[in-house]
Amino acid sequence: MTIGLTLADGTVLVHLAGTLDREARALLLRAARRVVRGSTGHLIVDCADLCSCDEAGLDALASLHRLPGIESVRLRHVDPALRRRLDAAGLAGRLGCRAEAQGSAPAASRRSTL
Repeated sequence: MTIGLTLADGTVLVHLAGTLDREARALLLRAARRVVRGSTGHLIVDCADLCSCDEAGLDALASLHRLPGIESVRLRHVDPALRRRLDAAGLAGRLGCRAEAQGSAPAASRRSTL
């Protein structure tokens, strides 16, 4: 798992690449705790390069909301398989899932701020 973090205008963009599993869960939560300081507490999690996500990975995404200082969490570039798992777990609405059409620019790049 590779986790990229970018802070722009107080919003944290978290880019996930690889497999979000039990091992990666700890990395993601540790990184989110570290970066939320100095931010507005708004996280956008980019799942475009996420290959797979098991139960521990779903729990990690849900746990982001419970971290101190986190105001909101939004997922973008969610593929249909992950969306079905999030729907089944009752998490899709809470995480504001967005699946964008192939080839369309991410919302953050169309605006001057995230």
